[in-house]
Amino acid sequence: MMNGRQEKFKKIKELKKLIDQHKGLEHINLKELLKPEGGFAKEIVREAGLTISQLRKIFAEFKAIYHKYNKNPDEAKYQMYKLYPLIQYQINRDVIEKEFGYLIFSILDSLDSNPTEQNFKRTMDFMEALVAYAKTKA
Repeated sequence: MMNGRQEKFKKIKELKKLIDQHKGLEHINLKELLKPEGGFAKEIVREAGLTISQLRKIFAEFKAIYHKYNKNPDEAKYQMYKLYPLIQYQINRDVIEKEFGYLIFSILDSLDSNPTEQNFKRTMDFMEALVAYAKTKA
């Protein structure tokens, strides 16, 4: 069954590896991130069994961070750091899959080490796609 579990989170692990290698989402092909057939966002929603209610709080936090980034980068980072315990709490309560939580940790790490406008923008594009694909699951 371990092999099935590894296969279950294939796209999540693949994207996490790419984020870690490229220091964020900005250098990952936008079409590969967002396309409806085989794209990372849709496949990750499927693999992790994500629902809109699971994503709502995470998305709202990312959106607030993104809007603060242009006005006050230090405040945006402060708010971003507060996401780590929120995600860990959701993992601990089995609200989200551990692998998905670790993907979010990699995204946060990349925004911290590579806080460019393009990296923040691409992250928001990806988060919006996760929400959109979670809404179409039903």
